[in-house]
Amino acid sequence: MWIDQLAEEFGLQVELGAYNSVAGLAVFNEEKNERYMLEKRWARGEKTLLAFLQAPSKASHIATDRTVTQLIELAKLHDCDALHVINLSSIIEDDFTNANKSYQGRNRTFIETAINNSDMIFLGWGQQGQLAAQQMPELKETLLKNKEKLMAYEVIKEPKINFTYVPIPRVKGHYKKYIDQKSRILTKEELGELFE
Repeated sequence: MWIDQLAEEFGLQVELGAYNSVAGLAVFNEEKNERYMLEKRWARGEKTLLAFLQAPSKASHIATDRTVTQLIELAKLHDCDALHVINLSSIIEDDFTNANKSYQGRNRTFIETAINNSDMIFLGWGQQGQLAAQQMPELKETLLKNKEKLMAYEVIKEPKINFTYVPIPRVKGHYKKYIDQKSRILTKEELGELFE
């Protein structure tokens, strides 16, 4: 599988485990302060939802958190067999000042490979992630090559600051806003607002 191949190529650790009968896989650096990929698998099939978020939480191969649990349910709503999680920054619980730096190298390779190998791509990186993504022309190019797979809960327009972004799954102060809600394919107009 491509995850194992990339981990071996970059000298990263692949950890396997389970949490609540859901198999888990996580790819970390040696110090375990960077996570490049998280997989949660509950079925044998190949249909995968890729969640593209801001920065990794402490969810792992043997643990979850509320965001990952919500994304597992989202993947199940879309009849997927597994969830992959990647992030603009690979630094666990990053304050997001390192996003552009962290996107380079290993993380960029994981992101591009995950995007190209996914069935559906859920964007949920919020305002900060949107600002960072707009500064990464290679990422925009990769995403637009896969535009038919790009999904979000919604696209939010902030007219006061002339800014458009996709929300994070658990919005601060409104944590249950998207619970049990399917995501939807982004329109051509929304893609233009987000990436052009």
